[in-house]
Amino acid sequence: SIASIASRSFFEDHPYMGVKAMRWLATLGPIVRESGLAITDLSMPWTRIIQGAAQCESKRRDGTLKSKCPADDDGTEEDDDIELPCNLVFSVLNAMATFPSDNNDRTYEALSNALVRRTLFITGAVALSGCPEADRGEAAFIGRSNVGKSSLVNMITNRKSLAYTSKRPGKTQQFNFFAVNDKPEREREIKYGDEIKGEKDPDSFYIVDLPGFGYAKV
Repeated sequence: SIASIASRSFFEDHPYMGVKAMRWLATLGPIVRESGLAITDLSMPWTRIIQGAAQCESKRRDGTLKSKCPADDDGTEEDDDIELPCNLVFSVLNAMATFPSDNNDRTYEALSNALVRRTLFITGAVALSGCPEADRGEAAFIGRSNVGKSSLVNMITNRKSLAYTSKRPGKTQQFNFFAVNDKPEREREIKYGDEIKGEKDPDSFYIVDLPGFGYAKV
């Protein structure tokens, strides 16, 4: 029932109620785990909720979302303790993390499509001094050589060759930074030095593809 409330709230442009419902689910998640219930017993509509949150977030981002924080009869905001995340989909992700995973490819694809809109290569650093300014969050991929870190980056960003892949272990030899949801056309700023107006989206972050550790064949 709570999942249905969340889904309906997002699709009907009521982000505060949707986020509140996701908080309820996040509270219930640990209880579900302790009870021993399997994901097949729950039939959680995560994909549907993500799609609703993504639709609501898209309207919020382009300024067409009409809904505001709901008010009591006396005109005071009843949900003034609800702070909306930089992307509504993060509230769904937080709740999902507390539940048993269903390892559903369609759900993961919906998450990627909702959270990654634009991606571009920023720089390859060989030392910490070469890393870009720490002005946003970072999701770093680290692990043994040739386990598919670069392939995972390409899958998440829905780009076939954003991160270079190779069958030879150890091909990645620098810290590769990819900006997600940066300001549009920032690649011109990087490649040609053009001054591009605008700001990165509030949910912008870096994906960092790190060199593998262990055996290398380069």
